[in-house]
Amino acid sequence: MWNLYKKELTSYLHSMLAYVFMAFFISAGGIYYSYYCLTYGMMDYGYYVLSSIVILLIIVVPILTMRLIAEEKKQKTDQLLITSPVKVSSIILGKYFAVETLFFMALAVTAVFPIISGLFGTMNYRELFTGFLGYFLMGSALIAIGLFVSSITENPVISAAISFAVVLFTFLAENAVQNIPSRPRYTIVFLIIIAIVIAWCYYVKTNNKIITGIIAMICLVGILAVYVLKPELYEDGVASIVAWFSVMARFNDFTGGILNLSSIVYYGSFIVVFLFLSVVAFKRESGKKGAMSATAVVILLAVVIVLNTVVTKANLTYDVTSDQIYSISEQTKKILKNLDQDVTITMLSSKTKANSTYQKILEQYAKSSDHVKLQYKDLEQYPNYAKEYLSDGETAVSDSVVVTSKEKGKYVSSNDFVTYSYDYTTYSQTSALNMEPVVTEAINYVTSEETPVIYQLTGHGEAELDSNLVSQLSKDNYELKELNLLTEETIPKDSKTLIINAPQKDFSEDAIKKIKQYVNKKDGKLYVTVDPLVGRLDNFYSFLESYGMTIEDGVVVEQDQGYYMQGAPTYLLPEYGSGDIVAPLQNQKLYVVMPVAGGITTKESKTYTLTELLNSTEKSYMKKDTQDDTLEKTKEDKDGPFALSVLVEKEENPKMIVSTCSNAMLEQVNNWSADGNLNFFMNGVNYLNDQESKVSVRAKTLTTEYGVYTEFARKVLSTASIYIIPAVILIIGIVVVLKRRKL
Repeated sequence: MWNLYKKELTSYLHSMLAYVFMAFFISAGGIYYSYYCLTYGMMDYGYYVLSSIVILLIIVVPILTMRLIAEEKKQKTDQLLITSPVKVSSIILGKYFAVETLFFMALAVTAVFPIISGLFGTMNYRELFTGFLGYFLMGSALIAIGLFVSSITENPVISAAISFAVVLFTFLAENAVQNIPSRPRYTIVFLIIIAIVIAWCYYVKTNNKIITGIIAMICLVGILAVYVLKPELYEDGVASIVAWFSVMARFNDFTGGILNLSSIVYYGSFIVVFLFLSVVAFKRESGKKGAMSATAVVILLAVVIVLNTVVTKANLTYDVTSDQIYSISEQTKKILKNLDQDVTITMLSSKTKANSTYQKILEQYAKSSDHVKLQYKDLEQYPNYAKEYLSDGETAVSDSVVVTSKEKGKYVSSNDFVTYSYDYTTYSQTSALNMEPVVTEAINYVTSEETPVIYQLTGHGEAELDSNLVSQLSKDNYELKELNLLTEETIPKDSKTLIINAPQKDFSEDAIKKIKQYVNKKDGKLYVTVDPLVGRLDNFYSFLESYGMTIEDGVVVEQDQGYYMQGAPTYLLPEYGSGDIVAPLQNQKLYVVMPVAGGITTKESKTYTLTELLNSTEKSYMKKDTQDDTLEKTKEDKDGPFALSVLVEKEENPKMIVSTCSNAMLEQVNNWSADGNLNFFMNGVNYLNDQESKVSVRAKTLTTEYGVYTEFARKVLSTASIYIIPAVILIIGIVVVLKRRKL
């Protein structure tokens, strides 16, 4: 094989075909590279460039492969090869790897430019490598197909035409499935036709009617048996079969940032099967040997189908995107791990037409727990499936999700899977993938046996909770009610948590007594925010002091520039303390923003354990005179650090959380923190209610990385990729060919 490989490769390199191919391929790639990466600064080379130049394979594969075997047959040299001491498999592999080498060389030169682009911006090299790996595997599979086509004809032109048609089909298969009927009966007819074709091909090769009939009967019985035992497998079956031949669908995984073992096995299967078919076609055996070859083909196809099925079911994927777009968080995995009842996630779409990004995320849910099942229901076939889970006036839309468990169910609209926010300080819009938060919230809802009640205290000028926060409480399966202690003798027994949000007036002794009685109960929990600008609330602050906290007078001013928003020393970005509430935020590198916050001084207590969740730095100080026109430190101002949020527990039983910023939960402030503030609040509420597994799952920002090129660098890279390197390759080819002719 090695000698034949060198001969074939040398033959290519001594002709202009190889150099024209490489120059054309590199120049075409350079055009898209110049347009997307250099002109617009896009750093995602795989998504923008490789996905664009994939069309080149439709042209170059038939040209590169059309003469491999067909030319041998046309010149009658194939018989010499067959009768030579070289194995047919070595002949096929030698020719295949020669073309593969040319393809790899062109791709390797193309890869130089995105690597250079990494000097001008943030390049995710894992995504880049994955994209090129996918392109190489797809090209290798198509070359194997082209080699097989060349082995079944004696005319190179006909070989090129057939290869072009086959390659084009593999590219269009993904779009073709959109118009294929999804009912099971169409699948049965389609499978029967395939079985007949396989039996006929076997008969042509062997002329054995008995074995052919047995194979046909086994196929037909198997098709009908599966329909009787599990008819749902045949729903959308034709589309699934056609989509399986779509090489582009797998390639999109690679350029999207997913390294999928099933896709690697898929392309490897194409290569192995078509190389084996090329060997069989080249031998042109008949009789017993032909029967053995045909049987070997059937066995190989069966092994390939089983292998791909097993690997696909294993769902072994690696998310190489920077923001782990296709992965679910550790918080969600923890929730799924703790499930003790079955949950069904139904995507309202057929499997072949579903949004691939949403589909891959939902597959991670099913992969992470044996209690989670993922299924698909096409709205065209099941228009009323989600009807009972819809709100009044709501209409189910495609790609939405219905989450059910036992008797409970919840509809999650695909319109909520992506959220948009606008930053008025930079006049820019950002989008975030919000699918995981809303689906996880739905799972929390359907698996909760009860809905905890949270009361919001009124009657002391308390600030209303932001609508975004109220919505989040509802999504996390909490019921929010209002409570006025002037009209209630005690805090209701069904209260799981009492929220006291920035009171503007002090509490009466009677109200404090009621709150104390509530907190002293086993299930009594408080979530308190205080307003540092409201002045002293003697009764209320004395109540908090009895738990080991002293509310300082004034506003915290931060002097460490790394811990406040630019130009605003009172807009704090606190240091994280310890505990399950803040650990997820710290791991995800989220910030909590606290505009105008007070300070807390904690002291040791024999009864209670105090954990500082958020803190100012040692460079901070407490500005006591909040009416002062400047923030300059005076003698009466107290040095930091200060606690900004404190958790109080008794014998590991959480009792209350106290925070010193009344503005932190405003929607605009929460947007500044990229939902860090909302996550902090919800983590606290869930922790107080012994729902640590529900720590908030944040949306993932969909960012686009841009490169910043100098004008000189842009021109040099553009000219080199489109003109200079292709021209150099052509010149080398001309020199080699002319030198060869002189010899």
